[in-house]
Amino acid sequence: RLEVSEDFWSQHGQKSEDERFAHHKGYVYCNGFPAGRQAYFAMLEMMAGYRSQVWGNPNWQFQPPTTVEEERQYLKNDMEHIGILFSHSRYAAPFIGGDIQTHAIPKP
Repeated sequence: RLEVSEDFWSQHGQKSEDERFAHHKGYVYCNGFPAGRQAYFAMLEMMAGYRSQVWGNPNWQFQPPTTVEEERQYLKNDMEHIGILFSHSRYAAPFIGGDIQTHAIPKP
């Protein structure tokens, strides 16, 4: 289950990497327009359920990401989805712009 809170890196940065990512947990830090953040985290929660069903169907033979790079690809896809929502919104200013940049940092 996805948990959302308005935490900052200072609350998690004091922990070791093993503590921060234990039990397949991690942290996503998003800045930007509040509606975009809220839509993004709502989508993450819905997509987690959808992807779990897809990966859990043995007839389809899909599998969840097994590497940081594979997880990065899903993250980028999710960010692109939010960008599309903003490009078709009624907001007067372009709150999201430019290329999405992701960096996968493997565990040392």
